Amino acid sequence: ERDRDLATAARSLAERGGWGSGVEVVVGDAVRAPVDAASFDRVVSLDAAYFFRNRSDFLARAYHALQPGGRLALADLVLGAGVGGAVARALAPAFRVPRANLWTRAGWVASLESLGFRDVEVSDCTDAVLGGFARWSRNGGAGRGLRSGRGARAVRWVGQAGRVLADSGALGYALVTARKPSPGDA
Repeated sequence: ERDRDLATAARSLAERGGWGSGVEVVVGDAVRAPVDAASFDRVVSLDAAYFFRNRSDFLARAYHALQPGGRLALADLVLGAGVGGAVARALAPAFRVPRANLWTRAGWVASLESLGFRDVEVSDCTDAVLGGFARWSRNGGAGRGLRSGRGARAVRWVGQAGRVLADSGALGYALVTARKPSPGDA
């Protein structure tokens, strides 16, 4: 029910932004839902793919679903290097993130290129996203009914833990983009 409500809100935002007829919001399982080959010109995942049971399967399906020249965009976690990255990976299950879904910047590039994507870019936005979430969560999600109680404590804990991991370089956040090649690409 929540997914359908969020989809309705997304459609409404698209219409208000003037993109209503050009945006299709789909609700379903990103890995198991049937998708025709080359049926989309864009695939977008916002703050979600790291939760998937197997992010690699999702990315392979995205490649299959994209038309030649189509674009993939994700807002997602990026694993830091060294001991900090190992700590972030060890803590991942506490955040309901499968350990296998935490990739370094180089891991993102290699994974997408191995699927056939080109023009892979991993642009850091750690401070804006994890820092912003930490600031928002410090207030218990102000305006979201999370000012007190167990839910508010959990939100504050996750936000502050994410900030500590980000500040230590153990975990980052990025906008990841890639393009499915067109037939004329060299």
